[in-house]
Amino acid sequence: MDDSDGSISQKRLVHGARLRALPLNVDCPARCAFCYERRVPAVLPHVRTEHIPRYDDARFDAFRQMVARARDWEAETGRAPVFGILPTFERTPQGIAHFPVCDVFSSGLSHDQIEELVRMREGDVCMLYAVGLNLDLDFIAYLTRRYPETFRLHLSIVTFDPDLRRQLMNPDIDVDVLRRACTLTRDATFFLMLLTADQLAADVEEVLAATSADNGGLFVHKLYYDRCSPRRVVELAREAALQREVAVRRIASLPRAGRRIMCSLGADIQAYTRRFEIYTMLSRCTEEADEVIFCSPGTYAVIDGYYRSSGNLVRAMGSAFGGNLDFVQGCTARDVVAQLEELVTAGHRLRRVVVPDAMFWLDGAYDLNGERAESIAAAFPDLSLEVVAVPPEVVCSVVDLDDCLVYFNDFHRPVAAPMAE
Repeated sequence: MDDSDGSISQKRLVHGARLRALPLNVDCPARCAFCYERRVPAVLPHVRTEHIPRYDDARFDAFRQMVARARDWEAETGRAPVFGILPTFERTPQGIAHFPVCDVFSSGLSHDQIEELVRMREGDVCMLYAVGLNLDLDFIAYLTRRYPETFRLHLSIVTFDPDLRRQLMNPDIDVDVLRRACTLTRDATFFLMLLTADQLAADVEEVLAATSADNGGLFVHKLYYDRCSPRRVVELAREAALQREVAVRRIASLPRAGRRIMCSLGADIQAYTRRFEIYTMLSRCTEEADEVIFCSPGTYAVIDGYYRSSGNLVRAMGSAFGGNLDFVQGCTARDVVAQLEELVTAGHRLRRVVVPDAMFWLDGAYDLNGERAESIAAAFPDLSLEVVAVPPEVVCSVVDLDDCLVYFNDFHRPVAAPMAE
């Protein structure tokens, strides 16, 4: 697939819409040290990183067509698009391609072009992603006044802490611009990251103080690292993981926190919150003797608890990214085959293998290596293979503070799945 002329394939448009992302495919200016996207060539050498040239006036017509079609996809998927917020991976005839995340305000689009994107979405919501670089506050204030029911900002703050920002972020991003942007927007989404309990509590308190009681929400995220992350990022992530419960309890006690704060602090919390959906999903499988169930690292404890009395095996798949990335989209058929070989060599009697369909997410049938579930069956033709359909709300779930508190109260010392380093 060649988009070097600035055109956008229909396949990419549909894929982007389903991801709630319509990326411009230019480099993100934040250059966060923790971002795995910057290290895709090193972590996933078989994946090509692609870039479409910065959009100029000649290419803007193609981009407008993409925005116009977003209404049809939104009606189909029930999801509103977010411009430039998620990366896109796509299977092509030349292999797996990666189109990095970007910042709309650093894309080369003029103010008039950005306003046109918002105007085209009138009657719906138009959310624009920004990291704070090249963010014209007067323009943000204008869009908020002119399109109060349409324009929404997704502002990636990460943290206000100057020491942590020096370690992790592009120094050209002015933290004062981020602070002032919080006061200008309506129903914005503010992205924060748990680095330390003290830092997160201070950041949340500052955002809450800068916004009205019903003005938007906060999204608090776990610090991930991959096998090629800088040592300081790995250290911070491990320290932050030990402070999750303290951080959650501190921010939950803040005035006006409530349900304005959504969290993605680990797939283990999300799996526990969705455990009844997971149990219902697993109950549809025919439980047999001598079966092995493969799952993502984050869901290991919940699924192992469900099957523990059956005597069947539950194995956590490793992530292709390594590190502490625990989501199912990083799991691959190749890892399943390797683990099955170990089990057979160790003398385990196996009759059936169960894997989640969510690991085969590229084109709805391929994993991150471009392999289908059939590759597992081909490697072990004597085993029965079942691919279990995982509900989208389980795969893509985020939780609120109450869910996090329930997890730490009820499931205080969960069984840890082994993580690949």
